[in-house]
Amino acid sequence: MASTRLIRFVEGVARGLSAAQAGRIAGYSEATLRNPRQLWSQPGARELYRAAQKRRGRAALLDPPAARAAKPVVTYFLRSEENGCVKIGKTSNLENRLHALRVASPATLTLVLVLAGDREAEMHHRFADCNIRGDWFRDEQRLREFLDEEQAKQNQAPPFPPVMK
Repeated sequence: MASTRLIRFVEGVARGLSAAQAGRIAGYSEATLRNPRQLWSQPGARELYRAAQKRRGRAALLDPPAARAAKPVVTYFLRSEENGCVKIGKTSNLENRLHALRVASPATLTLVLVLAGDREAEMHHRFADCNIRGDWFRDEQRLREFLDEEQAKQNQAPPFPPVMK
């Protein structure tokens, strides 16, 4: 059986920390961290890592039961102000996801609508004819009408001006 320190180390690396960061969190000495190969050579280390990679995004081995509860997922709609395209995605941490997308995008992204639950696949299927690529969709009348209707249900102001013909 692997030690608690080794489990903490492997979980940290699987979550994206460097070996040095994960080792410090797990409580390994600086001398041990100078040669992380010795950590990986411990019995069970590689198997734990593979299991942690498969489990990535779910609860870690050492998380308390309360932390293992699934976080509520939301489906979000973002509009690119540059080209008017709409991104349909899902996340369990909307604030972090919006920050990551806004940092990565050269265009201004505006949150248009948030729906409770994982409805991403349903929305992708519903607006498949508007799909540009991946999560991005053309800003067509059908999509605008849906967003306006959903916003009215949520008592929000419509995000789009009326379509001029």
